Amino acid sequence: MKDFSLFISDLTHTSSGIMSNTHPLGSAYVAAYCQDQFKGNIDIKLYKYPDDLIKSLSSKLPQILAFSNYSWNLELSYEIAKWAKSIDPKIITVFGGPNFPTDIEEQKDFLNERSCIDFYIQSEGEIGLAKLIEQLSEVDFDYIKLKETKIACINSVYLWADDIYAGDIERISDVNVLPSPYLTGVLDEFFDMPLTPMIETTRGCPFSCTFCADGAKIKNKIHRFESERVREELNYIASHVKQSDELIITDLNFGMYKEDTLTANVLAEVQIKHNWPIIVKGSAGKNKTERIIDVATILKGSWIIGAAIQSTDMEVLDNIKRKNISLDSYRKFLGAMNELNEDASTYTEIILGLPGDSKEKHFASLRDAVDSEVINVKSYQSMLLVGTDMATGISRKDYGFVSKFRVMAGGAGLYKYKDIKIKALEVQEIVVGNKNMTFDEYLACRKMDFILEGFYNNSPYRELLESFKSIGFAIFDLLQFLSSRPDLYNKKVANIFDIYTKMSNSNLFDTFEEARNQSDANLELYEKGEFGFNETLECKTMLYLAIEDTLETITRTIIEFLKEQGIASDFLEKYFNQLQDYVYLKKHDITANKNQHKKLFDFNFALMDSHGFTEDPRTVETYSHPIEHIFYHEEDQQKHIDKSLNQYESHSGGFSRFLYNQNLNKMYRKVKTSGKAVVSEVEGLSIAT
Repeated sequence: MKDFSLFISDLTHTSSGIMSNTHPLGSAYVAAYCQDQFKGNIDIKLYKYPDDLIKSLSSKLPQILAFSNYSWNLELSYEIAKWAKSIDPKIITVFGGPNFPTDIEEQKDFLNERSCIDFYIQSEGEIGLAKLIEQLSEVDFDYIKLKETKIACINSVYLWADDIYAGDIERISDVNVLPSPYLTGVLDEFFDMPLTPMIETTRGCPFSCTFCADGAKIKNKIHRFESERVREELNYIASHVKQSDELIITDLNFGMYKEDTLTANVLAEVQIKHNWPIIVKGSAGKNKTERIIDVATILKGSWIIGAAIQSTDMEVLDNIKRKNISLDSYRKFLGAMNELNEDASTYTEIILGLPGDSKEKHFASLRDAVDSEVINVKSYQSMLLVGTDMATGISRKDYGFVSKFRVMAGGAGLYKYKDIKIKALEVQEIVVGNKNMTFDEYLACRKMDFILEGFYNNSPYRELLESFKSIGFAIFDLLQFLSSRPDLYNKKVANIFDIYTKMSNSNLFDTFEEARNQSDANLELYEKGEFGFNETLECKTMLYLAIEDTLETITRTIIEFLKEQGIASDFLEKYFNQLQDYVYLKKHDITANKNQHKKLFDFNFALMDSHGFTEDPRTVETYSHPIEHIFYHEEDQQKHIDKSLNQYESHSGGFSRFLYNQNLNKMYRKVKTSGKAVVSEVEGLSIAT
């Protein structure tokens, strides 16, 4: 075979920070496989940042320029491919990834609209790209000659003379033939970047959800990497990682299989040996809850774990071909997870606007999640993703989807090198209504989602909410009350809600072209990366930075709710007002982690905190002398906070993403009381009573 050069890119926007701050694992697998298959003949380079790729391309073009295609980088990758083609039309451009239609006519439209894509690789990219390279080598890397043969390449799609040619889709039955991108050193350079490592122990998903690209039938069979290889990879990553306390497991159903117990034991050993990872992220399996509980127990609360229920409405679930575990099993699962340790973090995911969804159904799903005591309720908007069943014309018609287009948060940029300027804008299509939901009802759901994100998720006001619950009321009822009573918001909080409402409407367009054209009129905003924002996270951060005002609002709401129920009292007002101060000192400005605070309270809040504030406040005794509480960060907390902040400094959204992605329970201040220790211990430190 003739020697050739190959650039593989898994790009992320960087104008407003790193949009996708993970190792390019998928592309690295393809690179490692091609390196092994064509050893001695291939010069291969792997890229994550667009500036690095543009700089390399400006000095020398490879024969083959390949891109991983996701919803967050399609336009960026295509604009660079188009620019490379303008320099040399003979360069071969190959795209691959899940952001591609499954319908053959829609594939044809996709490629016609993007004529600078020569070939598209479907399914697993390793064999698809390698087989394509073999066929290209037979025609001296002249892609026109290959297309003229009209030969259908395995896992590949291309256009020629207005016709589309698609090869059979094949999967790798033994994934262990794939060289490890870690053990081969392919990913070594990325440890020096502020990126989170990822590891894959299985491929495939047995479920068929219509909103997900992994629900395709071809991906239903599970293929697993050998446990010894996983052990070697985990130890390799742990010995090389520099800038992240996190590990992402990319398996679609981690914990559901018996082999995952072995992986968890190995990971626990790595944690003891390397004090890493502090945080483990990964999607839990959709069933086998007992086994998932066992896996999470082995990891001692470091796994941010949850169940992505999407909806609790049976009609909606049937429409998306989804089967959840029962609510009773779900609650048992979350209860077991929350009890692993005081810092454990659980989550669930709910999607607004799925087929058949309505305001009532969405609110009911949110209530079920909060009532189940999950720590984070992550609400997403339905996206009509290319390559999913939901995005097909049939689904759009059947469910009456009303959609809008919006610029993705962090998904815009102007990239310059010498006299080269490349601008790109990522646009997503979201559902804002359907046969059962008007646009105004959609906005009401979005406001409720925001209230959960700002006042409930990651336990910012857990002490207040649990005390309220201990009186005998549901937390979701309080949050709904907060949504319906803007007269209770103080000035700053009211302003944040106004900003949220305006931002929710200002970034919506009727067509893809309208979103792009309006953005093109403001070129300077590309350079600043100011196109595209996540209003929920931005306004959540505003609420946290205005924590005194936010605490005042939630406390006033609790007292007003109790008044309407006829059980308010001077004692309860005193209790909640003092508890408001306690929460402030424990949780304000967690980045100032060297500071210690002290305050006197009439209640032993530290003791109540150790019990999860499960006592009815009306039964709590006050003390004859105020009790001094001391608020502080432990040394390990300080290190974890500083490291996480450094990683997210360069992330798109910065501090907003930090607040959203981190397990803040590990970062809130510890509390102890001063004086003689005689009764109890809180978070490992003696407290006085």
